[in-house]
Amino acid sequence: DPAQGLKAANRAAELDATHPIVLAALALTLQKNGFMAEALEIWESGLDIWRDEPYWQAKAASLASEIGDLPAAVEHWEHAVELEPNNLDFMAELSKVYMEDGQSTRAMDLLESATTLDDSRADLWYLLSQANRHANRLQHALGCAEKACSMDSGAVQPLLLCGEISLQMGNPDLALEFAQKALASQPANEAAVLFQVKVFEWNDKPEEGLNLLEKSITPDSSVMMVLAYTRLVFKQRGAQAALPMLKKIAETDPDEVG
Repeated sequence: DPAQGLKAANRAAELDATHPIVLAALALTLQKNGFMAEALEIWESGLDIWRDEPYWQAKAASLASEIGDLPAAVEHWEHAVELEPNNLDFMAELSKVYMEDGQSTRAMDLLESATTLDDSRADLWYLLSQANRHANRLQHALGCAEKACSMDSGAVQPLLLCGEISLQMGNPDLALEFAQKALASQPANEAAVLFQVKVFEWNDKPEEGLNLLEKSITPDSSVMMVLAYTRLVFKQRGAQAALPMLKKIAETDPDEVG
């Protein structure tokens, strides 16, 4: 019972508000029950006592990110990395908040260090590609994304990132190659379908995108897929053809139509 758990954690905190297990239990219980800001306060009160505990720094950083407190997230992840400078997971998370904060250069420097420590992790190369892309270093970004692809051949996201960067570089033919590889790898992946549709439109071939969507849409497809299909039907075949689908979306997902 979450309510009983919260009461028990509060009683324990009243008895010993400085014990790490008590504070951790209280913070986790608050998080579980949706009291995110209050949980962050508990994690940070613990850090007043155990500032050099990397686990606590990481917990506080993750929670700060979740509630949108970016300065706190940066501060806590930085301290966690200071405490464990070779922890690649900490470095990856810090790079993400750096990018979210617009600090792409710091993210690149950090990820360069991370890939020097271990050059076999596809996720680090993927993040380094994103950081380079944020800094508009597109050729470097593409190289890093391709490296991520080579290390995780079954993953779609690195292929889609390669494709997006290729479009930014003004190379839709290369983008289409990556789109086709992504779709061949996971034919039911909606992100892969939607990206290939995007490339078809970029190349002034919306009918091919419409054909792909018609083949790909199922009764379980997301509203994003249905909206993309409806938009292309409207564009290619007119309002009358799109109207029944718009009515159906309005019934099931009125916010998307409004």
